Amino acid sequence: MNLGIQDANNILWKLAWAKRNFDDASTDEEKAKAAAVADIIIGSYDTERHALGQNLVKTVQKATGVLATRNPFVRFLRNSTIRLVIPREGTPNNFRKAGQLELAYPPDFSANRYIVTLDFNATLFLLEDGSNLHSHIDRVHHTWVFLNHSPELSGSEGHMAYVSAAKLKEQVSVPVISEEAYAAKQVILVRPDQFVAGVDQTREALWDELKAAGLDDKTIVMM
Repeated sequence: MNLGIQDANNILWKLAWAKRNFDDASTDEEKAKAAAVADIIIGSYDTERHALGQNLVKTVQKATGVLATRNPFVRFLRNSTIRLVIPREGTPNNFRKAGQLELAYPPDFSANRYIVTLDFNATLFLLEDGSNLHSHIDRVHHTWVFLNHSPELSGSEGHMAYVSAAKLKEQVSVPVISEEAYAAKQVILVRPDQFVAGVDQTREALWDELKAAGLDDKTIVMM
């Protein structure tokens, strides 16, 4: 069920973005460009979600086999493992994983100089005030998250959030990073489905990356 909800969450913001982009186009050239962008954005649904669905089916099949086994030796190992796992502090995280709440898409690169990586699930990121980053994310548009930045230095376009991270030892699922990366100024672009779309030191640098990927200024502002 959780995976199905995430599937809907993934495709709905893409459809909404494509529609906004197309509705805002006035000339035939703009409409053709909007249609091309829509094909790319909507087409990414299969790229991102299909493999996760396949992996889930395989995992469920294996887990069902272990839970329903009649082999006495396997049952002994299963029950012994459960007794060891349940009392541990990490149990909530294990249940989050079992509930498909910590899925991430295969990253295109690993940005170890930043606090997150591309396609990292931003819902897991803890903030200094005790909240999760997801409570600051717009569920219709992309959100520009400024970490360790002053608001007056960030610009004015788009949906923004200025946050401070919780202590590194309090983070549960962030990628392995250095203390320098944790303290560095960085701008994180978070999609409406709460996955990281990009990260860089400044908004301008990340903006240039989006333009290099084929998006124009108008499309980026509408994100």
